[in-house]
Amino acid sequence: MNALAKSEAEDSVEQAQMIVRNVEELDYVSPNSVLYNSLIDCITKNGVLNAPSQAEDVLAKMRQMHNEGHSDVRPNPYAYSMVLTCCARSQDKGAAERADRILMNMEQMYEEGHSDVIANDRCYSAVITAWARNGSVKAVQRSLDLLDRMEHNLKEDKPHGRPNAHCYNACIHAVAKSDLSGSQKARKCQEILQRMIDQKEKGFHESAPTLVTYSTILNGK
Repeated sequence: MNALAKSEAEDSVEQAQMIVRNVEELDYVSPNSVLYNSLIDCITKNGVLNAPSQAEDVLAKMRQMHNEGHSDVRPNPYAYSMVLTCCARSQDKGAAERADRILMNMEQMYEEGHSDVIANDRCYSAVITAWARNGSVKAVQRSLDLLDRMEHNLKEDKPHGRPNAHCYNACIHAVAKSDLSGSQKARKCQEILQRMIDQKEKGFHESAPTLVTYSTILNGK
C-alpha cells in the first residue's frame, strides 16, 4: 500500500482499493486502521478526481466499522489529519468547506465523549491551507476565525490545536492569496505577525515568527 501511495501510476488508487476489498474478504486477516490509513494516504498523494470525497468516504467507513464492533478499525487524529490534508491539496470546489465541516465534527465528537478524536494543530493548519487555496474574502475571515479558536484553545488549555508558527503562516498565506487590496493584505498580515509575537512574549514559543512568516508577508504585499 505504501508503495502504491508513492507510485505515479494512474491506477494506483484503484489497485489500493482492490487490495483493501481483498483483505476485507479474507477469513484469516482482519483489516485495521493502518490498512485504511494507507488507503487514505494513497488517495491524498495521487490526487485523483474527487479525492476529498473519496478520502472522507474511507473515514466514514472506518467509523462505521468501529461502531459495528471492529475494535482494530478506529479513525484516530492521524486519519482525520490525512483527510484534511487531502482537502488542503485539492482544487475541487467545496474542498475548504468540506475540511471545515470535518474539523468542526471532530470537536463535536470530542465533546460527546470521543476523547481520542482531537483536532490537533496539524488538522487546523490543513483546514486553513484549504481556505487559502479557496482564495476568497470569505476564506480570509474563516482562517482568522480558526486562528481565534486556536488561541482560545491555548488560553483555556483545551486539547485541540494550538497556534504554532505553521498555523499562523498558513493564515498569512490565506491573506496573501485572497482578493483583498494590497493595503488590506499588508494590514492583516501585520496584525497576524503581531499576534505571533504577542503569543511568543506570553511564553508560547512555538508561535515565534519564522523566515517563512516574513517571506510570505513580503510576497503577499
